Amino acid sequence: MACKCSGRHVDKTTNPHSSGMYPSCSRRFAFHGRRKLIVGRDCIGGAKTGSGKTIAFAAPILQKWSQDPYGIFALVLTPTRYVLNTGLSSDLSRELAMQIADQFLALGASVSLKLTLVVGGTSQLTQAVSLAHRPHIVVATPGRLADQIMSSSGDDVKGGFKRCKVLVLDEADRLLEPSFADDLTVCMDALPKASQGRQTLLFTATVTDELRAIAARPPRLGQKPPFLTEVNAETYPPKSPNKFQNPI
Repeated sequence: MACKCSGRHVDKTTNPHSSGMYPSCSRRFAFHGRRKLIVGRDCIGGAKTGSGKTIAFAAPILQKWSQDPYGIFALVLTPTRYVLNTGLSSDLSRELAMQIADQFLALGASVSLKLTLVVGGTSQLTQAVSLAHRPHIVVATPGRLADQIMSSSGDDVKGGFKRCKVLVLDEADRLLEPSFADDLTVCMDALPKASQGRQTLLFTATVTDELRAIAARPPRLGQKPPFLTEVNAETYPPKSPNKFQNPI
């Protein structure tokens, strides 16, 4: 699914407090963390579901993109959900991805923003064509995007991610579970490395010990450590060990 907004200025991302659509969590996060995101710091952000996490990362991403608009600028990954006790993928994964896409499009209503949604239940061919046209923002579930990357010929799909500046893992506690490790690896292998300047933002309603451990690790040479910010987030231990240890 490809979406486009037309216009020239990023009014709401320039001043995120000017709109009444920003929940209190987003305003609090913006006050404490927005400037760090704009200058490229990695982040682990925790806040309850429905409190405005999407706006907290979408607004600074669009502000940075408006300074150097090209595609693909940012990739947002969100987990597939499953119907309890069935193992069947539910419509909830598409709904979550669509909600994120809608937030970007609402914030970029006055911007020439191209966005592609890559999820199950829609035409893979249509999604591949849209990715080949280099949208500015891609919102995807890891499994469907991994399928697109592995099934594409040449650089039609994978090549578009070579200049990607920002990776967002929404519901990061879920995405770092072992069941997503293989697909997540395929997706991240298509992106520039963190050492090449790619920014990584992990957002979650559940701040696990695993995420705290990532925040506490010594930074790699030439990198600053990610900053951890929490606004009424839940805290739980990790569900299980994961071979995909550190996306940052």
